[in-house]
Amino acid sequence: MYISFFFHKHLSDFPTFCLSEKVLKEKNMIRAGKYFKFDHGFVCDLKNREPHFGYGLYSESVYRRTYSRVTPDGHQENWADTIIRVVEGVMTIRKNFAPSHVWNDEQMMSRAHQMANMMFEMKFLPGGRHLWAMGIFFHCLYLSLSNNDRHSIHL
Repeated sequence: MYISFFFHKHLSDFPTFCLSEKVLKEKNMIRAGKYFKFDHGFVCDLKNREPHFGYGLYSESVYRRTYSRVTPDGHQENWADTIIRVVEGVMTIRKNFAPSHVWNDEQMMSRAHQMANMMFEMKFLPGGRHLWAMGIFFHCLYLSLSNNDRHSIHL
């Protein structure tokens, strides 16, 4: 999972703290068992679709070089794997940080399906840093040290 940052015009003023998944769980920043996962049928359907990169092999080679990650089992992600990783990462953040009365499993699964389909068809894409890092277990926080905001954590 990757946590988006609040960007500040003087970002260098913020020290960076990178925390492991274990530390975040210990600090109760990620609730145990609160990971979002697509249903198996949707994953299979998405993986059986053929992606259409805008500029053919050129676009695909940029994607594979820049945004495709090596999975824990050692293979290189394809477009569907990347979409699944990114959307599950986004929805995991929502599931952990949204108030419990706001989260509705059925509604959020529907939104995740819609988001994944739009991303797969390249009707919308998050920023490149999110394509590359969302959904992995590496978390960075920026802590504000300004006088007005001394104790806040920007996620």
